[in-house]
Amino acid sequence: MVTARPLDLPDFSNPPVVETVLSAQFDRLSGLQTAHFGLYWGEVRDRFPKTEEHGELPSLEERLGEQAQPAVGIQFQAIEAPPTPRFWFIDEGGTELIQIQRDRFIKNWRKTDDGDHYPRYETVRAGYDEDFSNFARFVSRNELGTRYASRQSV
Repeated sequence: MVTARPLDLPDFSNPPVVETVLSAQFDRLSGLQTAHFGLYWGEVRDRFPKTEEHGELPSLEERLGEQAQPAVGIQFQAIEAPPTPRFWFIDEGGTELIQIQRDRFIKNWRKTDDGDHYPRYETVRAGYDEDFSNFARFVSRNELGTRYASRQSV
């Protein structure tokens, strides 16, 4: 369901927006294996027929009131399984994509051509909510993890 646009926001005939990103970060899905990404693609393939593989994004942790310290140095990490990539599922026109990895769900709208019209935040948010709900049901149905969406940034 698309929410109503607040009346006090400016309305541009040609909004200066080239990308909108909405993201949820959650505890790592312990049961998620590479094969599950293919199963998920099977569920969204009719809307997102193209795929790409990218490296995982690092986990983010926001600490209110603290100054961010630059991450410098070498980091060692013990892993139980090989790292999985971040998968992109892209629509035919390339304007919408879903990104998933073991601890993240991301939905993008991006302007890829001069003729692409920004659908407005309310529409993008409604699509994100629907796609994230579908992903959450996929995670639950396949018993991939018990806690997700503990942190959400928009």
